[in-house]
Amino acid sequence: MPISKILSNSIQDDLKFRGKGTGLVADTSDNRSNTPTTGDMRFNTTVGKYELYNGAKWQTVDPSEISMAMSIALGG
Repeated sequence: MPISKILSNSIQDDLKFRGKGTGLVADTSDNRSNTPTTGDMRFNTTVGKYELYNGAKWQTVDPSEISMAMSIALGG
């Protein structure tokens, strides 16, 4: 994704760019954000699954769903 497509208010400090990929927050269930925003994603180390905040609760998601969504979002 071109850097011009990234808005200054849409990247949070927890996103890490690592050359060929990115890193999500990885933490326990007890350390979930107290103020999540719809669409926030994280890896829950307590249960070993990816989670997505749907606006009401944290919901586990299959990695293949994340891959497909990212591909669509990035025009792939």
